[in-house]
Amino acid sequence: MPIPDLFPESNNGNQRQPLRHQAYLHIRQQIVSLQLAPGSVIDEGALQQELGVGRTPIREALQRLSHEKLVTILPRRGMFVTDIGITDLQRLFELRMNLESQAAELAARRGTSEQFAQMEAVLAHLPAVGEVASNELLIAIDEASHKLIYRAADNKFLEDTLKTLYALSLRLWYFALAQIGTL
Repeated sequence: MPIPDLFPESNNGNQRQPLRHQAYLHIRQQIVSLQLAPGSVIDEGALQQELGVGRTPIREALQRLSHEKLVTILPRRGMFVTDIGITDLQRLFELRMNLESQAAELAARRGTSEQFAQMEAVLAHLPAVGEVASNELLIAIDEASHKLIYRAADNKFLEDTLKTLYALSLRLWYFALAQIGTL
């Protein structure tokens, strides 16, 4: 089941995003949510058919995902979804702990009233105490909250780095949840 989109990616106000970006978001979601399993071969032809786009947008998306450590490209062997392990989670959190703290501090100083209102709107989706919420809803709220903090920090380098690390962490959470059987 896909994550509810509480905070869609924007393209400077344009309704239509470039095909490579649409492909990137779609493939990234499939990898992060384990619809494309760790270690599996990436079938470019199947992705082209699924998304209704040509080879170039798929290739560009896969190159970007390779830079983000979600795809492994092996010359003359193919492209694969990067393997993951629970031990990676500790290393990611060691790095994220410092960078997330910096982002929160900057966001508190640089955030706009509009960004704070967006945060309140996202947090309004949290269930009341004692109510049960789906993992998908909680993940969507968490991801939207983090993206708002990153944007409010007003540091594009920090934002890009944290988005990449967040995707890796989220993928590990899906992996862990799948192992304990709660998804």
